[in-house]
Amino acid sequence: MIYLKFNEELSYEEIASMLDISIASCRTLIYRAIKQLREHVEDIPLVQVFCLLLSNVRY
Repeated sequence: MIYLKFNEELSYEEIASMLDISIASCRTLIYRAIKQLREHVEDIPLVQVFCLLLSNVRY
C-alpha cells in the first residue's frame, strides 16, 4: 500500500478500490504502516535513510 500511495501516486480511493476495502480502512492501514516504518527507521543512521529515499526517486 505504501508503494502504491507514494511511488505510484495513487489516491486513497484508487488503492481502496484495487484492494476492495473502504477508503477509511485504506487510510488507517497506510497510517499504521508509516508509523511502523518510522519506529524502525529510528534505529537506522540518517545517512542510510537518505540513501534509501534517493534510490527510490524517479527522475
